[in-house]
Amino acid sequence: MKVVLNNILVKEIKEDVKTQSGLYLGDGQDIKFHKGEVITIGENIDKVNIGDVIWFDRHRSYPIIYEGIEYLIMGYENVVIVE
Repeated sequence: MKVVLNNILVKEIKEDVKTQSGLYLGDGQDIKFHKGEVITIGENIDKVNIGDVIWFDRHRSYPIIYEGIEYLIMGYENVVIVE
């Protein structure tokens, strides 16, 4: 699969959300920024590489299913951190 222009394809990294005291808060859907691994990038992107772990605005990403696997597609401007 090839992503075009300023888009990024990400596989979300699911994490349990807990408080400092150990209280489990669920699947983190109420948290604005999520973490994911970059699967492929568009040709106009130069600061993010395939395999990088990024933090992104989950409210501006869109789920797609490709060959039975769920990914998120988003614009480069939605990346807030590259680990």
